[in-house]
Parts: sequence; structure tokens; C-alpha cells
Amino acid sequence: MLPRQSLLDGSRAPTDLGALIDQAEEALRTWQPRWSPFVAAAVAEEAEERLGQLTELTVTARGGWPQAERSRLCFSRRTGEGRRPGRPRAKPRHRPRSPPWNWPAIFCSIPPMPAISATPCWPRALSQAT
Repeated sequence: MLPRQSLLDGSRAPTDLGALIDQAEEALRTWQPRWSPFVAAAVAEEAEERLGQLTELTVTARGGWPQAERSRLCFSRRTGEGRRPGRPRAKPRHRPRSPPWNWPAIFCSIPPMPAISATPCWPRALSQAT
């Protein structure tokens, strides 16, 4: 699928680059991003230089500590979407709707219920009115 021999010509690490080409071919065949194991900085730079020229393939270096030499390469089929390769689309999060009012404020502002007596209130009210 890929021009393997022309990519390997003049390589400083043909065996490492050959393994990366195999992963790139798998990414193109399956349409799924493939991550390489950690590779040396020289191999990663050479792979990005040689495989980055291909029109159907996107090569991205990620991983490792910022000051570390080794990194991982992500191979993915180039699409016109403009997304970063190797990352799934973010699914929309379900956020529960908050009520239209402030719950604690309502419950705190309700006065306590008066104590209920055994006798009804209305006879006292009528007796006081007369």
C-alpha cells in the first residue's frame, strides 16, 4: 500500500522505520488511529519527516515527559474534518437541568408551622369577636 522501499532508502534505522510503516499501513487499512510504542527521538523525527509527506496519512508525535527524548507516534488517515488525529470526538455531556429557582433559599425562607392544638381555632375567634 505505501511505497515501502522508497521510504526506507537511506534510512538511519530501517528496522525501526519498517515497524512504523507497518503501523501506518494498518491505520490506513482500518481507518483507526494507531499508536506506536515509545521510539527514540531520531527515529520519531525521521518517521515524521518521511511519512508526513504522504497525502493520506497524518503523523503526530505525543507522549512522554516534555523534556524526554522518546515519544509515541500516532498514525491516522487524513480526513477533511480538521480534528486532531488520534482523539475521539467529545461526546456531549448530559447536564441535569437546575430548577428555575434556588432550592435552599425557598426551604430556608419558609416559616415553621405553628403547633397544632387539639381544639379548633374558630370557636375562640368567634367568642373573642362577640
